[in-house]
Amino acid sequence: TFLAPRLIRRWSVDRRHRDVELTQVHRELTSMVIPVVQHDRAQERRARLAWFREDWPEMARAYEALTLLIPGNGESHFRLGFARLFLGQFKQAIPAFTRASELDFMRPSATYNVACCHSRLGEIDAALSELRRALEQGFDNQALLKEDPDLANVRADPRYALLLKEWLEKRSGTGQKP
Repeated sequence: TFLAPRLIRRWSVDRRHRDVELTQVHRELTSMVIPVVQHDRAQERRARLAWFREDWPEMARAYEALTLLIPGNGESHFRLGFARLFLGQFKQAIPAFTRASELDFMRPSATYNVACCHSRLGEIDAALSELRRALEQGFDNQALLKEDPDLANVRADPRYALLLKEWLEKRSGTGQKP
């Protein structure tokens, strides 16, 4: 399936016809890449349309396909996680948010959403650990921390109050708005 190395080898062997070979290599590579790019754009339009319509099942399907087509797209992984979170598929949302964070797409928010998924699953230790990481990465939405129903299980744990107090003290010590 990897045609490019064969074409490059062929090009380097026959240096006398370099221009002809280079043109042929370009034509063959272009014929492989352009359909993939066009398919990616169509898939991306489908996914974005589902996002704007808040059609969570279609959004999950579309972003799942898009993450397979473009695995390095952090936004696609984040939105896939978001759709799965809204669908109540918390276990499946965790890897999507984790991958978005690894790709440095909205890292604090992605990590916060991993904490929310763990909280919804009743995995309090994991949720607190991820919440701590989100705060260390710069997550700073106090209203969401206090009111998000996804964190209800965590807020019932006394360690949550300690974590929040510690975070607020660190923020006030750096001169940031608490």
